Amino acid sequence: MLTEWPDADTALAHGADILTGIEGATLEWCDLWQPTLRPASSARLPELTGGYYSHRHYDIAADTLPAFLDHSSSAWGSFEGTHPSQVIGLWRSSHVPAPGLIRMRLMAWYQDMATWERSRYWKGTAGAETANKQLGARYAMTLDSAVSIVELVHRG
Repeated sequence: MLTEWPDADTALAHGADILTGIEGATLEWCDLWQPTLRPASSARLPELTGGYYSHRHYDIAADTLPAFLDHSSSAWGSFEGTHPSQVIGLWRSSHVPAPGLIRMRLMAWYQDMATWERSRYWKGTAGAETANKQLGARYAMTLDSAVSIVELVHRG
């Protein structure tokens, strides 16, 4: 479950409150995310109809963060212009996977699962050369990664 709070103290104090009234639901783990390139501090989750959201984490060496951010932002314009998709945000996680590492969290929206699949292998797509180069460079500095794809169930 993903929720938004005005600050970390409030999130930690009241994060489990969202589960009130859901029988058997408990808070197992809490990870606070700090926005980087997106979303802007005043931004809300866009009102996108249907589709799927990917949640990917990337574990990277802490000293590669500036380059990781640069490669990400350089790729997004081509990516979003080529596929019916939108990068929602890229956050730095409070979870530290190991000393000297940081975890990044990327959320993106895709019109459908076919769009997600095509966006994995779009070599040869006109205009994608720059994005492929940037995403390849970002991949090269990734030490670990995993993705979950979910459908929006409820918007509160």
